[in-house]
Amino acid sequence: MKLREASPVDFGFIRSIARKPEHALHITDEDDAALMTYHTSPDCRLLICETGENHPAGFALFCDIHARSRTVELRRLALDTVGLGRGGDFLNLLMGYGFDRLGAGRLWLDTGDTNLRAQRAFARAGFTLEGRLRMHDHCAPLDRNFDTLLYGILRAEWAAGRGLVLADRGLQPPCHDLTFTAKTDRRNPMAIDAREIESLIRAAFPQAKIAVQGDDGAHFSAEVIDESFKGMNRVQQQRAVYASLKGKMDGPNGALHALALTTKAPD
Repeated sequence: MKLREASPVDFGFIRSIARKPEHALHITDEDDAALMTYHTSPDCRLLICETGENHPAGFALFCDIHARSRTVELRRLALDTVGLGRGGDFLNLLMGYGFDRLGAGRLWLDTGDTNLRAQRAFARAGFTLEGRLRMHDHCAPLDRNFDTLLYGILRAEWAAGRGLVLADRGLQPPCHDLTFTAKTDRRNPMAIDAREIESLIRAAFPQAKIAVQGDDGAHFSAEVIDESFKGMNRVQQQRAVYASLKGKMDGPNGALHALALTTKAPD
C-alpha cells in the first residue's frame, strides 16, 4: 500500500466510498466543493491509498497540519472494501505519514460509539481513548444522536510501537524519513554504558532475558524478553521498559539519547 495526494479526478472515487452502505453510518458524503476546499487548503492533506498497479483502495484526510501545537487531526479514513484484513496496514501507513511526513507531535481522530470496527482498530494501533462527547453527533440514517469517542497517540508512543524510543519530547519539523536519533556529544559527562542500562532494566524485570548493545555512550539497542509482557501490546511493553530507565532519556540533556528497543513475551 502507498499514499499519494488526491486530485479532483479522485473526487468521484472518494464519494463512492462514502456512499457505500457499510460506510453510510460513519462517513459524511461531502460534495465536490467541500472536497476541493480540502484539496486546495494549505492546512489539509487529502490522500488516496493505492495497492499494486496503482489501484485506488481508499482515502484519508488530515487537517490542521500546520498547527503550532503540532496536533494533527486524521479527520477521514476509509477503504473501498472492508473485511479484507487491510485496515491495520492502512492505519499504520497513515500514522507513519502523519508523524514522518507531516511532523506531527500528536495525532487524533474520532469515531461514533456505534463503530466497533474502528474502535478495535484504533486500540490495536496504539491509540488511547482520551474522551467521550455524549450525544454529540447526529446520525441521519438512524435519526438519532450518538456519542463521539476521541482517540489520540503521541509521537513518542508511535515511535515506541515501531521499536524506537524517542529521547527528545520536543516538537519536530516535518521530515522525510523514519529515522529518529539525536546528536551525540562524546564529551558528555553524563554518558551511560550498556551495563548500566541492563542493570536499570534488570531491576524492574529480574527474570527477563536482556541484551543491550551500543558503545558510544548515548545510542543503544536492547532486546527484553519477559513473562510479564504476556497480555500486553507492544506499546505497553515498551512503556514499561522505558519507565525502568528512571529518567535517563528525559530531555535533550539526558544521558541516553536513543534506544532501539525490541520487546516480547517468551514463546
